[in-house]
Amino acid sequence: MPGIDSYSMDNYGLDGFDRSESKPFITGVAISSSQFTMDIVDRGGNTITSKRSFIQITGLPFRPKKVILRNPSSQGILLTYDANSRNAVPNASGTNFNLVYDLNDSSTSSTGVWRVFEYSNDTVITTSPNITEHGFCLPTNGAVSTSWVWEAYGEY
Repeated sequence: MPGIDSYSMDNYGLDGFDRSESKPFITGVAISSSQFTMDIVDRGGNTITSKRSFIQITGLPFRPKKVILRNPSSQGILLTYDANSRNAVPNASGTNFNLVYDLNDSSTSSTGVWRVFEYSNDTVITTSPNITEHGFCLPTNGAVSTSWVWEAYGEY
């Protein structure tokens, strides 16, 4: 029977965590703020205008490339944002967008898919979901003043 060498173990992550490959990561708890109206695009391509509360995080030491919001009581994932969803390039006016997936969107028949606008600066916008150089503003499906656990990941 052939043995398992270090190379094949590393390919499948079986040899443990490699600190030399660690990525920036920050987590915290935020309270959702007032609401804004936004367009939700579902998997079927239907656009639904919805009023959502949001959390806004600023001052991160890196540009978020992935963000996860969790329900603090169940730790279930509410939504995920990934810069690789469309690989949109950030710009100063925020006209390019990537996508966020709402895993618990009750306003659509399937998982909600929202546009998240990519800004190449630290412009604070609270009228639409967005990612900036050092933060993010993302909608929730809870009431205003609800706590949410967030995780932000840097370059990967």
